[in-house]
Amino acid sequence: MSLQLVCLFFANSIITNLVFSCYFYVCNIGFTMILLDYYVRSLSYKVNRWANIIASIITITFVIGGGSLYLHYIFFASMEVICMLMIIWYSWKWK
Repeated sequence: MSLQLVCLFFANSIITNLVFSCYFYVCNIGFTMILLDYYVRSLSYKVNRWANIIASIITITFVIGGGSLYLHYIFFASMEVICMLMIIWYSWKWK
């Protein structure tokens, strides 16, 4: 599909810049978690724990809510949800 057709499709749809911005921020939650945890080290353990739990819940909601019924998506989404549940578990058990 050419770029002109893609632009024409999105120009005539209800997808707006706000939707693209929200999608961008939700997709970068995991990256932000890594930056805050490993590189910045500016968050206390209590704040970091809750940031990880909230970010994981948002990511799980995004993965399940934006899903499809293709077998490959179900497989990778299941793996991602399992990893997010592990992050929640380890964050909750953090000292």
